[in-house]
Amino acid sequence: MMKYFPLNCTQFIVKIDLLNRIRLVITRRKNGGGVLIAISTNITSVVNIIPIGHKAEFLALELVLEDKSKIVLSTCYRVGTLGAENFNAITETLKMLLRKKKLRKLYFIGDLNLPGIEWDEGTARTVLETNFVEGFAEMNLLQLIKTPTHSKGNILDLLFVNSNQSITDVNVHGEGGYCKSDHFPITFNILQRCPRKPRNRRMCYSYKNADWESLNKDLCQVNWDGVFNYTESENAWNEFTVILQKLVNRHIPKFTIKDEFKPPWFDSECFESGKMKDKLHRKFKKSKTLSNELNFRKARKDFKKLLKSKMRKNLDDSKGSTLAKKFWSHVKSITKSSRIPEVMSRKGVSSSSAVSKANMFNKFFIEQFSQSSNYSVDIDFTNDALTNNIDFSADRILRLLNNIEVNKAQGPDGINGIVLRNCAVSLCHPLSKLFTFI
Repeated sequence: MMKYFPLNCTQFIVKIDLLNRIRLVITRRKNGGGVLIAISTNITSVVNIIPIGHKAEFLALELVLEDKSKIVLSTCYRVGTLGAENFNAITETLKMLLRKKKLRKLYFIGDLNLPGIEWDEGTARTVLETNFVEGFAEMNLLQLIKTPTHSKGNILDLLFVNSNQSITDVNVHGEGGYCKSDHFPITFNILQRCPRKPRNRRMCYSYKNADWESLNKDLCQVNWDGVFNYTESENAWNEFTVILQKLVNRHIPKFTIKDEFKPPWFDSECFESGKMKDKLHRKFKKSKTLSNELNFRKARKDFKKLLKSKMRKNLDDSKGSTLAKKFWSHVKSITKSSRIPEVMSRKGVSSSSAVSKANMFNKFFIEQFSQSSNYSVDIDFTNDALTNNIDFSADRILRLLNNIEVNKAQGPDGINGIVLRNCAVSLCHPLSKLFTFI
């Protein structure tokens, strides 16, 4: 699916599959205007920017497909009002694109501002418009927009292809359909298989459905003294984490996150309420009866009320939660954007995977510190009063666990703060033994 959005009559956006993230390429003039092409980053095709050797507002991207063939997406702005020099530069560029090796299809769309052309008859009012019609006919480019694209009834936004068999469902939407402009949005489908990257799915614990009573009961039944006896401190810690992880997996269910931008409060209850609203809406649209309309309106009202309630509860700060973190989680789900870009570059190296980006951050932070010093000072803490009098009692650890901030990220041990707080009574004894043992 491709969509063309004219914005304030001076720029537009072309999007493929309009998904969560986009790659942007933009050229701009000093006095405004500009063109932009946005492509979803979940496609696996190689995308190349085609260099243009003139100052016309023209932009072209090349998509290399699996079989090494190519399609070109191109756009321009205001051919008709910028004179013959601008028009000649654009037509020469299109001829160059059509001569590319292994070119399969070329798509050209934009606000060309040529109101004097009658496309059904192939006639024009001015010399420039006549040259335009003849030049594009010579290149065998077909113009597919037949209805007005402007509020004054003119066809100003045009779509050209070198094969109309590769495109379907060309629609010119009414004013205000997608954006505020006196030009109308255009959508169309390209019949081209373009593989996508697999979605990042991850398993997460459903803490709200956890059986905390059974988990605490099983933890209390573990013979921790026997687990920690006759073993080194490192082995004792490993044994503790293995047992805890096993019991957590037993009593806390998991669910799969398919969309990283899913609102954090949108749970199964919201999902079922939304399904019921949609079901009643379809029923009302089919029957048009008053009773079905009232049922749909009530379901819609209940759905909105439930969403607002869930959102307020999620952003509630009464339990000492980190409100800022929850707020930005809300912003992320609404805007479908992340503070970490899709592709990061540093010192000429680009990274797109999560691991490579994390390593890039690590290297950057390491470089901010000086080299470690090499002192030969003998420090002995054997008789240090401060370190020898630390309170590792079970009561002290219980108080600390009950005050843990559950919205903070878990540490390298992988134990979530929600587990530590809800299992404080059953974990204070083994942790006390571990700290004393170490």
